[in-house]
Amino acid sequence: MSSGIPKERLIYAVEANATTLDLIPRISSKVSALSLRRDPNQPLDLPLIKQIKTLAPHLDLSLRGISSEQEAQSLAQLSVKCEIVHGSLDYSSAFLQTLVTDRPDQLYTTVVVDEQGVALGLVYSSKDSIKEAIKQRRGIYHSRTRGLWPKGETSGATQDLLRVKVDCDGDCLCFVVHQHGSGFCHKNVRTCFGPEGGLGKLARVLESRRNNPQEGSYTNRLFNDAPLLNAKLREEVEELIEAKEKNDIAWEAADVIYFTMVAAVKAGVSLTDIEQQLESRAKKITRRKGDAKPGALKEEVKAKFSSLQRKSPSEILLQPKMDPVDPGALKIATKIVEEIRRNGEEALIHYATTLGDIPKGGKLTLSREDLKSAFDNLPKDQQELLERSAERVRKFAQSQRDTILDLYTPIEGGYAGHTVAAVDSAGCYAPGGRYPLPSSVLMTAITARVAGVKNVWVASPKPVPLTIAAAYVSGCDGFLQVGGAQAIAALAYGAGPVPAVDAIVGPGNKFVTAAKSVLSGVVKIDMLAGPSEVLVIADGSADPAVVAADLIAQAEHDPDASAILITVKAPGFAKQVDEELVKQLLKLETEPIANLSLLNNSFAVDAETLEEAFEISDKIGPEHLELHIKDANNYIHKLNHYGSLFVGNMSAEVLGDYCAGPNHVLPTRGTACYVGGLSVFTFLRVRTWLSINPDETAANLIKDARQLGTLEGLHGHAAASKIREPKAVGKRVWDNDTVLKELVRPDFADLPAYAPIKPLDVLSEELGIPLKALVKLDANENPYGPIPEILEALKNGDVYHIYPDPGQTYLRRAIAERHGISPEQVVAGTGADDLLELIIKLAPPRRPLLISSPTFGMYSFLGSIDRRQIIDVPRNSQNFAVDVEAVIATAHRTNAAIIFLTSPNNPTGNLLPRPDLIKILDSVPRAFIALDEAYIEFLPSATSVDLLAKYPQLIILRTFSKWAAIAGLRVGYAICHPQIARCFDTIKQPYNVNVAADYAARVALQCELKVQKEQVHKIIEARGTLYSIIAGCPFLKAYPDSASNFILMDVLKYPAWLLSSYLRQKGILLRYYTSSRLIRCIRISVGKPEDNLKFGEAVEEFGKIDHFQFFNASGILLDSNVVFGDVPLSRDVLEVLAKKYKVALISNGTGDEKLEKSDLKGLVNVVASAPMTPDFLKNVQNQLDVKKCVLVTANKDLVKASHFSAQLSIGLATEKDQNELLNEGALHVANDWKQLLKIFNL
Repeated sequence: MSSGIPKERLIYAVEANATTLDLIPRISSKVSALSLRRDPNQPLDLPLIKQIKTLAPHLDLSLRGISSEQEAQSLAQLSVKCEIVHGSLDYSSAFLQTLVTDRPDQLYTTVVVDEQGVALGLVYSSKDSIKEAIKQRRGIYHSRTRGLWPKGETSGATQDLLRVKVDCDGDCLCFVVHQHGSGFCHKNVRTCFGPEGGLGKLARVLESRRNNPQEGSYTNRLFNDAPLLNAKLREEVEELIEAKEKNDIAWEAADVIYFTMVAAVKAGVSLTDIEQQLESRAKKITRRKGDAKPGALKEEVKAKFSSLQRKSPSEILLQPKMDPVDPGALKIATKIVEEIRRNGEEALIHYATTLGDIPKGGKLTLSREDLKSAFDNLPKDQQELLERSAERVRKFAQSQRDTILDLYTPIEGGYAGHTVAAVDSAGCYAPGGRYPLPSSVLMTAITARVAGVKNVWVASPKPVPLTIAAAYVSGCDGFLQVGGAQAIAALAYGAGPVPAVDAIVGPGNKFVTAAKSVLSGVVKIDMLAGPSEVLVIADGSADPAVVAADLIAQAEHDPDASAILITVKAPGFAKQVDEELVKQLLKLETEPIANLSLLNNSFAVDAETLEEAFEISDKIGPEHLELHIKDANNYIHKLNHYGSLFVGNMSAEVLGDYCAGPNHVLPTRGTACYVGGLSVFTFLRVRTWLSINPDETAANLIKDARQLGTLEGLHGHAAASKIREPKAVGKRVWDNDTVLKELVRPDFADLPAYAPIKPLDVLSEELGIPLKALVKLDANENPYGPIPEILEALKNGDVYHIYPDPGQTYLRRAIAERHGISPEQVVAGTGADDLLELIIKLAPPRRPLLISSPTFGMYSFLGSIDRRQIIDVPRNSQNFAVDVEAVIATAHRTNAAIIFLTSPNNPTGNLLPRPDLIKILDSVPRAFIALDEAYIEFLPSATSVDLLAKYPQLIILRTFSKWAAIAGLRVGYAICHPQIARCFDTIKQPYNVNVAADYAARVALQCELKVQKEQVHKIIEARGTLYSIIAGCPFLKAYPDSASNFILMDVLKYPAWLLSSYLRQKGILLRYYTSSRLIRCIRISVGKPEDNLKFGEAVEEFGKIDHFQFFNASGILLDSNVVFGDVPLSRDVLEVLAKKYKVALISNGTGDEKLEKSDLKGLVNVVASAPMTPDFLKNVQNQLDVKKCVLVTANKDLVKASHFSAQLSIGLATEKDQNELLNEGALHVANDWKQLLKIFNL
């Protein structure tokens, strides 16, 4: 007992018996208290207790083992404390026995104080209220009018009971409480004894400022600016040290206390927490020596960095895991998230304005147009910088996306697999604050787009123009100008114009991280990231200056960032790095921040071996890991835990941070052991599927599932398996469906079918018209056929028995000479279609293909076969011009691999203006721009071959089919960059151009001037004549300025399919379209003058015939809305119709019910209800079992639908609505049913 410990800190525990009396003289001077132990089953020996009390009146005496309230009362009378073992006695009852009162009402005066001992009020307590207060641990008192009085139960100003004290006389209580709400007093102030003051008031004001930030508040500024707060703390401590006079010292001490409390409250530390620390230190047995840390003496008060802290490997390997979420920030973020969840836009605006994200009345969000404006207003060099950086990020992300594919695999009893799809929407956060990070916008939003996310929003507080422009380059749909927890909550739940998203990603401060942790589960998050980190492993081969530069590059991010150096077998290397750090810091503009980071959070470790260095690194799990060691590439696979790895001296972390391609949104604080950095995979969902065969192959699978269900006691599972057991197991039947399922690719049914033009001999047989009488104007061929020289060369060819030249050597030379280029830029193919397929195969897989419809159908046909997404950016509906801005924006947004452009365009005939092409080439450098010039020989001056020298992504396609009249031999070519051409040669079929085609094409080039003069010029001249013929027809309107050998025209009065059908019966073949954009159009190829005249004569005849009689329908589709409309169909009229036609009543839901209630029953062959689409109309026609139907309706949308189902439509409507029906293509209109009968010639 002579340990040197003061006696006031020693308590002696001893059994309460006679021997204790002998012990007391020896210990009474060495301890401050005596704790007596007794057997509670034995009677209390009060005389013994009195003797002990007499021998040691100065000792604080207590007794353990109290068994009754009476014993407690007896001991209280002797001023002996009771130690009550939990559960042995109701301690509130025992406590009451120690109290005394001389008041008639038996109440006890009670003073209520807070944790700091500040008196809040004076009340009274009864025995019942004391019991309830102790039991519920709440402030419960006695009211003369209400009895038991739970303080603040209605106002919300409740109290947590922390401790109960008794005065020295035992007749006055002190309740120590934690006060909630506005305060104790009924006047809604904290205390009944006047205004609050002191440290308690300061702490509460600061907590209020933190929870309810005030715009323009200096305290709020300190909460949000860590460097400023840190600097002010150092400044005030130095001023306190320098102060000499009493008033000055008090002034500076007050400043230190204020800034200290700001730092504490910011971190979620209360004044009570601080006081508890002080109290616990006062109770410590051993004390620290108390010397100042190295670097904290007078001459180093400014704490300038001089060297990294040194740590041993064991210190690192034994350190516990860190929590990535700050507790104080979590409390604040939880409140903000909940308010925005409940109040949406109103709460978002409140926090955005209060915290200074936007001014009052300012814009919360920016539109796509705003983003573009910010980009357009940047200097050209900054625009190009963003685009180059975006391209690298996009390329790496696409490479990642290409590694994960849909899965289709056979399993026992059937098939299984998975599909991979992106989330529909994502929110991407980019920090604002000290250093706005437009690079974070690129890293997050572009990655989301490449993954396939349809709707991408960015959030960033107080964005600078560069950040907004980065959102435009990334293809974002919207921009929220708000930061912090409020932005994360808005993206998760939606708020006003901000949509609720499925995933939230991106780095941010501790409040962003806390909000993401709260919302994880509501949305998908990428990770819980903290301050930035870099760890460098270096051996003697490393350059100290380079290592120091990389450490500083990370340290300048944030005062809380950490830069770690692990040296391996390199004595003195860490010291060299220290010297470089000091030297480089002197020249650094961000030195104050980097200095703090290096001082407080950074260190160096000396490892004996590379293995030990790797073990330390894996324990830390750094965000960025750099290897500055010899043969660094050999050690990549020996490291397990890191966000991103930078291999070798040249691989600076800063390159990854900005624009190399790999993502810079990475895990920190050791979380790399279970999560990776942001990537396309963050936005993807892998969804599995299962398809089981209904035959014997699934028998064992079903049996095993049933048995497992039984063993697990899940008998419903077992029953669901058993019910699928085949009644009689038979052999598999290879019907058509099974063959498709087993042997053919699963997406076959979804593939589009291309409708080629039928050959003349087939058409002659189908139409019953002699082959020579046919006028073929449907496939854009040269009507004059090959020139004699080509036919002669084919006739004289003598190597048809030999495989053709796989490299088309002579043909490529001739083509190169024609265009003034190198043969290495030419690739020959079996028509242009062969080359289109090569382009699609060569482009990076899984990236979309972009077209502008209406255009050549082979682009989307071949792309679909290659499993590519086909993205259509429609042309202008009036003049079919390409929407250049939309093409560029869509290409960026979708990361398109190929853009197909056609000039002149098939089927519209218009050119792509050269400035438009150049703009697309300039704006989209990372996609093939395939320019199809199949018809350019009809306007040779419009070619873009000269642009190949400047744009390596440009591929120009040509064919001999149109101008040279050898479509039947199938030969074309591509002109492109030599390196691309070599790639084509690698993947193309070796003998893709046959001998005859090779001969013919070379002769065509040799005789090109003759072909131009004798054929091409004639076609161009005939095109003008054909325009005149079309202009003379009142129901045809040609699209002007065709630069090709065809013309597209609108059919104004009649269904286009009806005109096409009529001309076909006449042996005149034109191209009719079934796409929605061209359903009222027909394309005609320019023929010989006599063929063009035959077309004109036939069209003139068509305008004069009885079209209804020509159509010769045998069925009628009656729209129930006109049958039961304002002028209902009578039975006698329907009887007349039903004698000649099969009749169907069609509706979108209620036609059958109305028919049942009418007198028309029995006259209708088919009743059908469904959404009235073209497929529906065709299905009803099939149910009627007729080949042709007439539709009777007043609905313009049904008239439109009839064009697609090739059914004539007749409108039955009032005069004011009839023009609208005629404009949509109704053949006739009628006012009533009798007039309709006349149209039907009935």
